[in-house]
Order: sequence, then structure tokens, then C-alpha cells
Amino acid sequence: MARLCGPRQADMNAAINLGLRAIASPTCLRARPKIRAELTGGKHQAMMDNKLEKAAALVLEPPKEPTKELAAQKRTNFFLDEKFVGKFDTAYATMGGKRIRLSGGMALWKAIKEGAWLRVKKINDARIAKWKNNPPPPPDPDDEIPMS
Repeated sequence: MARLCGPRQADMNAAINLGLRAIASPTCLRARPKIRAELTGGKHQAMMDNKLEKAAALVLEPPKEPTKELAAQKRTNFFLDEKFVGKFDTAYATMGGKRIRLSGGMALWKAIKEGAWLRVKKINDARIAKWKNNPPPPPDPDDEIPMS
């Protein structure tokens, strides 16, 4: 019989983020990091379809030289990028006189995927370095699954 587990860290983080998002100001991009944009007149502009978007009243400066993929999208998302993770399709939002850096979704997720593999390599290299002086035990033959 399966036993019930308590909440996991990710579940608690999700609950906290949802709670903060519900009470955060519409201009708080840390709580609402996504800005929806729509192609209008050949340039992406921030969408103002719901109350939160209207209340945020942000002005989107689309990328000066968007990739052809971004330029072809009728609707797209830009995300808060304070750490300069995205390397292309950089846009800016102006809210309350403050200019904020954004990255297009494709640029941000491409950088995150590439960074994830670099992090995996770093972790594996550290494990291998530890094993040089103290190798892991050989696998248990009774625990191996035959591959035939």
C-alpha cells in the first residue's frame, strides 16, 4: 500500500508563488515575469487584454533586430531577464519611468537548456574527480537488468 507523502519543496514553492502573485502589484515583474505581446504594425507590442495588463500600463520596446522566428510570431511572450541570460531577442519594458530588460521566450529557454547541460557536466566532473581516489563499488550482479 502506498503511503501518503507530505508536501514537497516544489509544491510549497508553487503555493507561495501563487499566493504572492495574487496579492502582488501588476507592475511587479518578479511575481508576474511574463509579458504577452502581439504583432502590430510589424512590431511586437504589449497586450492589454485583461485588467492586470491594463493596470501594469507598461510600454514594450520590442527587439531592434528580432530573429526571423520571433518576427514571424503573431503572439509571443517576453520574460523578465535581470541576469542577462537571453543572448538575443532582447526587449525592454518601461513601467513607472523604470526601464527593465526582457528576453524573448526562445532566447531565454535556449540559454537555460544550454546552461543546464553545462551544470550537469560540472556535477559529473566533480563526481569523477572524487572517484579517482575512492572509486564507487561495482554494481551488484543480482541488481542488474539483462539487456537481451
